[in-house]
Amino acid sequence: MIEKNSYLTFEKEHFLLLKESKKLFYYSDNYIYENFPRNKRHLKIQYMNYLNSLLENIILANYSDGSIKKKYQKNCLLYVSLLDFQLSYFFDIKLIEKKRYLSSIKILSNVKALLMGWINAEK
Repeated sequence: MIEKNSYLTFEKEHFLLLKESKKLFYYSDNYIYENFPRNKRHLKIQYMNYLNSLLENIILANYSDGSIKKKYQKNCLLYVSLLDFQLSYFFDIKLIEKKRYLSSIKILSNVKALLMGWINAEK
């Protein structure tokens, strides 16, 4: 017999990582994407793809073991770095204002801290 909530297999700290990543996703959807001009739409799409890939790799790492898990965790770090770079670029070219940039970076820093804790706990 299948347990009623068997799909909720995330451990507490991994769930916090997913929760914080989703927070970044929602924040980006509500505040980052709104001011993109048409000629910068490609940057918006690239940012969205990196964010989706981050969420995907968190979920894949949670359901994997061994070297495959480490691969997905490293991919998560890659996407965090790419998102950080893109946010700073958006701020530099004035696509987002300082307050939204700082809020996004704060959430992304929390994601990175949780991710590093998860990776270090696996060693």
